[in-house]
Amino acid sequence: MTEKPVSFVGYGSLGGARSIEQLRQSLATISVPTPGIAVNLLLAIDFENWTVFKPQEHQLPALQNLFVENYNWAKAFKSLRESK
Repeated sequence: MTEKPVSFVGYGSLGGARSIEQLRQSLATISVPTPGIAVNLLLAIDFENWTVFKPQEHQLPALQNLFVENYNWAKAFKSLRESK
């Protein structure tokens, strides 16, 4: 196990949901921890002119929660990483 959590922010026409689920399954086979929160952004809504990242206001709490959760998982696994 890597002892380093991986979080997901997907984007695209379906918010990257299918890609995120595929990545979760693949990472699970090599025992990489994947915290539960994932954020799905839509190109047409969360990107200005389909290129500039500008998430809608309702996405900001979800993004903040994702970063906090990933940080907390990393902190929890720190002792495992240091023991190697």
